[in-house]
Amino acid sequence: MRSARVVRAISTSTVTVQRPDPDSYSRKGWPRVASWPFRKLAHEWRNLTRAISRSGGTAPNLPADSPPNLIISPGGVGTTFLIDHCGQFIATNDRDDLDGLKHIPRVPLAADQPPKVVFITGDPEEIYASISRRGWIRDQSSKLGCVICQFSWGAFRKRAFTARVDAQIAEFTQAADRGDVLLIAYDDIWDKAAEIARWLGIEDPAFLTNFPKRRSRTEAHRK
Repeated sequence: MRSARVVRAISTSTVTVQRPDPDSYSRKGWPRVASWPFRKLAHEWRNLTRAISRSGGTAPNLPADSPPNLIISPGGVGTTFLIDHCGQFIATNDRDDLDGLKHIPRVPLAADQPPKVVFITGDPEEIYASISRRGWIRDQSSKLGCVICQFSWGAFRKRAFTARVDAQIAEFTQAADRGDVLLIAYDDIWDKAAEIARWLGIEDPAFLTNFPKRRSRTEAHRK
């Protein structure tokens, strides 16, 4: 009888379900929608000012707290996975470019000890195709100091972008010829993993043992 009363009590009890207020979504969403043009303008302004600041011929001075090892590229050449792997053994620049060092257009200057720099190069046309496919041309071109890329489209913007990539590659190639930079083509990363380790002073055998497997350019460019 007791169990029957419990069952009856449960079956006759009222359960109140809290339904979400449909207006709450619009109340929260409208400010974001309304502010979109301003956020878009702010983003474009940041790209423009960054492009202008990097368009000159002066090499950037590194902050005092910069990491001693930098992995730099024009973008679109699998730089992130190399930063991720090297970062397990040494201090490197930020994988998401939060420190602004991943795609600088010129060899940086250091007040004291110069950093060990690895520059990953590639074909400018393939680099443009990779970055364009992901919709990053304006952002990436601003990091390379391409002011005109912020105001152009189509074939003209492509020529301007690839010209900036060519200029960056030429800059770092000259530094490599002086022995200041290790220059590695994307397709040679895996074959030259041991050389990268020596250049960066990585002695842990796990660097080579656990080196990421070779991937197609499409897979690598997802990062």
